Amino acid sequence: MKRTRFRAAIVGCGRIAGIKDVPRDDGGIATHAQAYHRHPDFQVIAACDTDAERAAAFGKIWQVPHTFTDAYQLAEQVQPDVVSICSPTVEHFRQVGVLLEAQTPPRVVFVEKPMCEAPAELQALRELTRKTHTIVLVNHTRRFDPAHSRVAELIRQRQMGALVQGRCDYYGGWLHNGTHAVDTLRMFFGTEPAIVSMTPGAPGKPDDPCWNVQLNFGGTPVDLQSFDEKFYQLFEIDLRFERGRVLLRDFGAEIVVERMETNSIGERVLTPLNDSPWRGLTSPLYHAVAAISRYLRDGAELSTTGATMDEAARTMQILWRVIAQGRVNQETKLV
Repeated sequence: MKRTRFRAAIVGCGRIAGIKDVPRDDGGIATHAQAYHRHPDFQVIAACDTDAERAAAFGKIWQVPHTFTDAYQLAEQVQPDVVSICSPTVEHFRQVGVLLEAQTPPRVVFVEKPMCEAPAELQALRELTRKTHTIVLVNHTRRFDPAHSRVAELIRQRQMGALVQGRCDYYGGWLHNGTHAVDTLRMFFGTEPAIVSMTPGAPGKPDDPCWNVQLNFGGTPVDLQSFDEKFYQLFEIDLRFERGRVLLRDFGAEIVVERMETNSIGERVLTPLNDSPWRGLTSPLYHAVAAISRYLRDGAELSTTGATMDEAARTMQILWRVIAQGRVNQETKLV
């Protein structure tokens, strides 16, 4: 008996959606369209973009039978099982909202981070989800990556002892890329951090400046430092423990794990694990789509991904508190 394929749709036909990608049967997976294309349980049956020409071009590349310029029309006319929201952040609230309010809403909405721009928008979306059976999943990429999950397990089991010192370098806006830093740290430690301090950082995106922030995880500070993208893009996490170190380089594509050992002359030195460095970010979008498939087909819990709306909301609350307090601090200095 032929296996039924789920109906997928993509809203926002830019880079992360797959406008610069093409269907392939091998190699890494870095776009939503490629992830759906490569998974046997899905068929992309519709695409939507406010630019009709771009929607048409996207449809031609991925052989999508239906293209739209309005997300509500898409939802009403093709009734997809899952919709990926790949549009600019400013559009997320409206587009997720119209999908949730459709006569037949999708069973899953998979939205790029950050899922919305303001606390009031988040509250409105949470109220809408209570009226439907739709699951909103947020693409905090590293939560779908097996290597990052392995790091989280190592840290939570305290295999290297307690955290002594931590630092994360990021670029490109507190909401856009600081989101990755905060959410990844929350994933690793499994606890909610306290906000210790924040100061203005490097230039970010328009309307999204960077902040230099110190968070406290279980009594230990972790510094999030912004870097000016005009030099180059930098995203690294360096966590130092009592008996070892975890260094995530190249956005987490390379994960160096080292243990403390005593050498022949009694010095305490760091030595890589036998299989270090680990390869990270190996097609996390495919792992996300696979998790959605298991939910649609077997009812597997999506909460185990750590990327549900409720979990993503905890990350967003930290980001918004930093922005709000930082602005208060700046205004106080001007008085």
